[in-house]
Amino acid sequence: MIASLLRRLTLAGFMLAGTIAGCASTAAAALPPSVDLSNLAPPVGDQGSLHSDAAWAVGYYLRGWYAQRDRYYPGYLAPQPQSYAPMYTYAQIAQGHDNGSTLQQNLDILKAQGIDSRTDYTQGDLDFTSQPTTAERAHAASAKIYSYDIVQPGTAMQKSIEFKLAGSDPVVLTIPVYPEFTHASANQPLVTSPTSGEDSRGLRAVAAFKYDTKGVWIENSQGTGYGLNGWAELSWDFVNHYASQMASIVPLSPLERFYDGSFSVFDRGSKTHWVTAHVNDVDDSWDAYNYESTLGSLLASPQPGTAPLYGCEADETLSNGNYIQDHYLSLSSACEGHTVLRPEGYLYTGPQSSVPTVQIYRCYHTVDGHGDHFVSTDPHCEGYTTEASLGYLHT
Repeated sequence: MIASLLRRLTLAGFMLAGTIAGCASTAAAALPPSVDLSNLAPPVGDQGSLHSDAAWAVGYYLRGWYAQRDRYYPGYLAPQPQSYAPMYTYAQIAQGHDNGSTLQQNLDILKAQGIDSRTDYTQGDLDFTSQPTTAERAHAASAKIYSYDIVQPGTAMQKSIEFKLAGSDPVVLTIPVYPEFTHASANQPLVTSPTSGEDSRGLRAVAAFKYDTKGVWIENSQGTGYGLNGWAELSWDFVNHYASQMASIVPLSPLERFYDGSFSVFDRGSKTHWVTAHVNDVDDSWDAYNYESTLGSLLASPQPGTAPLYGCEADETLSNGNYIQDHYLSLSSACEGHTVLRPEGYLYTGPQSSVPTVQIYRCYHTVDGHGDHFVSTDPHCEGYTTEASLGYLHT
């Protein structure tokens, strides 16, 4: 379970109690009666007998949801999606002592280091003694978050949760564990407020992905035998009177460059680049793209001083009747008249004094009778044509 003593938050630069609640109140009239983001939630996990629930809620569930949404989910091509390794953060906090952890401790590691994937983190889900290796720490950096908020809005908790989920941002909650939570079942997944005289068994962190008029649905980390296939619904009365914290994150999405150096009439990506934050789109392609480099990171949500970046595709017919797909990035939501694939994320419109950045440029060259757009950190586009500066990535 979460460490029993919750530290009062005095972090400069993070949201304090009531901020989100105030925003939620002003938007209350526009909030839908129900929201369901659970289709992108990682599979139900199992922490066993460890007190690692905060690490599961923050790293495995919350961070994994954004990776699934933005299509760079770790282990995407594995037999079962893997998400991120909760022991990456918990082992660093526990140092061999299974005393639990706070949301803040886990979020601080995600912000400073990122988190490794379960496919790469060989220590598994139960080893809270062994520390991440140098290679695992390097691999974790691609999953850093830009920022996080922890709020304690008290009786405004319901509106805060609804506001976040309605904006397509799942949250993590800290709640006390009463018998009603423990006894949640497939036939009765609703967790109501405790009756008089019941004692809390400690605090627990859970990830919340959907709500309705009765309450908010949470995904627990005690296997599919708990509640309704691993899920339970916390009644709004319980949430408003007993939930003590809510956390949300703004992730970073690595922008990665790929190149297809082959040439085949069956390969629509022949001799072209593909630069995207949605690397699973590249994995799904029939073409032979190979990873070249990570240019930096996009923000997954809009922030002051940022602009949206879009992934685009232009089809070019060759003289032999075949065609090439030229994947490129644009600041135009209409992709300059070509096919819009999806929003990639948000990048800074100028250099930042508070975070390290790198400027990126859209480049163009002609190869084998067709055009190829790519992105570079070199203002001279590696000897080819520089079309424009796109903005600045987080590094």
